[in-house]
Amino acid sequence: MPVQFMLVVFAAALLVLYVVAMSASIRVEKRNDIRNVEVHTETYAWESAALWMCPLH
Repeated sequence: MPVQFMLVVFAAALLVLYVVAMSASIRVEKRNDIRNVEVHTETYAWESAALWMCPLH
């Protein structure tokens, strides 16, 4: 496979991961704001995984 193709695939995967983690972060923050409670709130598995995989979140 050409190097250029691999770079584009890698960059696209990073962008998708960042957007998914951003979405998960926003959803968790909104749930915390609605409940306005400092206790542990529910998180979905995909949100936890996305936040764990993204080094920027």
